[in-house]
Amino acid sequence: MWVFQADNGLAIPLVDNNDRRKPGSCCLVFRPQNVNVSAKAQDEPADTIQLHGTVISREFLGSTIRYMVNIRGDSVFADVKHQQGRLLLGIGTDVDLNIQRDQIIAVNT
Repeated sequence: MWVFQADNGLAIPLVDNNDRRKPGSCCLVFRPQNVNVSAKAQDEPADTIQLHGTVISREFLGSTIRYMVNIRGDSVFADVKHQQGRLLLGIGTDVDLNIQRDQIIAVNT
């Protein structure tokens, strides 16, 4: 396990996949469809990281709704399957984003 220290103050423990990361700056990368969005506080599931933020925009993409979430001044995208009758999250809604640690890649900058 290693800890990613973000510029915005977040410390995120991640899986060490022996990917021979170079020391120094890096970015975390994950696919928006691998993010689970919850508007209700919940326990952090095992092997995930949980980020708390606020919805700042949403975009209808046909089969998905893409939310942009502000996490301590940084923007994160999360895709949620669109289903008839499902209420959309409003701008300003506080949300938790859960991402499985093995779905996150560190890319050197």
